[in-house]
Amino acid sequence: MHLQPSASYDWVESSVPQPLARQGHRADKALRICGALNAFTGDFEAIVRNQITVPALIEFFKTLTHKHPGKIVQIVLDNWPVHVHPNVLAALQVQLYPFERKVPASWANLKPQKKYLKMNLPVQLHFLPTYASWLNPIEKVWKMLKQDLVHNHPFTDRFDVLKKHIVQWCNKPPHEPNSILRYVGLLAHVGLFSNAFNCAFTNMSKNV
Repeated sequence: MHLQPSASYDWVESSVPQPLARQGHRADKALRICGALNAFTGDFEAIVRNQITVPALIEFFKTLTHKHPGKIVQIVLDNWPVHVHPNVLAALQVQLYPFERKVPASWANLKPQKKYLKMNLPVQLHFLPTYASWLNPIEKVWKMLKQDLVHNHPFTDRFDVLKKHIVQWCNKPPHEPNSILRYVGLLAHVGLFSNAFNCAFTNMSKNV
């Protein structure tokens, strides 16, 4: 997410001035967001940082496991190299993905820190094909955030205010969980994520 607002279609009542994506005079800044959407419940969890570092990513995975005690957390994610950093993998249980992950050559002989070897977080990572981010429903959550807040935002020269609003949105999205699931396509009876809908419905039926 950037300090400079992104331009997008918008609407207002005729009596209100036209919304504009006003550009500021300061250098652009960016925020990084790491988030996870529960495909069954629609619960959303995220962290907002200037940078998503290896320790921050591990702490985020740890938070997700605490939210689901006694369960193995299955996470669908892209091929960002940090996802398979030696320290990240050391903090997780043994991974069962069938394909070897490519990592930067500089990591080949990097030994994980001992403090991560003891964590054994119950997390399994599932990597999307390269350039297939459209297969991950979380991308539509980012689209929702942009529509709600980032497009044409009025905080061009107030990075602190923009960050505050984004953090508030991520901590408590202004949408009901079912609305989020419907928006990203996880409540569809047909289409790309229809199997996810059927799986979620079966899971809910078992819990009734």
